[in-house]
Order: sequence, then structure tokens, then C-alpha cells
Amino acid sequence: MVGTYYCFYSTVSKVEIAAGNVLAGTALDAGRNSGAHSLPWWGLMTLGAACAVSSTTARPQRQDEHSPPPSPPRRDPPDPPVAGSSY
Repeated sequence: MVGTYYCFYSTVSKVEIAAGNVLAGTALDAGRNSGAHSLPWWGLMTLGAACAVSSTTARPQRQDEHSPPPSPPRRDPPDPPVAGSSY
């Protein structure tokens, strides 16, 4: 089951990478043909910045993430038995 999961993940990742390469190449060719040579690079840079921002904000940071772990609760010693009581 684990092998099937990782094989599927690997296949999907390879398809995504290929699609990204095709889109980036198409954008670079379109920029070269239209005379706007730097426009695709600005788009790729903006996409990279958006991915960086989204990856840092996707997981909210906890306030106590870098604080030491809490100490265990303090246990008071048991009360001494009372004379005349049966336990």
C-alpha cells in the first residue's frame, strides 16, 4: 500500500513538473516573439515570490513554538492518616 502511494505521488509530481516546464518555456518564447524579453522573467519571479509567501503563511505559527515544554504538575504529598479512621 505504501509503495502504491509513493508511486502515485511520484507520477503526479512528474506530470506537474513537465507541465510547469512547458508553461515556462511557452512564456519565454512568447516574450521573445513579442519583443518583451523581460516580461516572462518578471512573471516567473512574481510566481516564485507568491509561492514563498504562501508556504510561510500556510501553516500558522504557534505562540509557544519556541518556548520550553511545560513542567509536570506539582504533586503534594498525601495527607497523613487520621487517628481512629479505618482505611
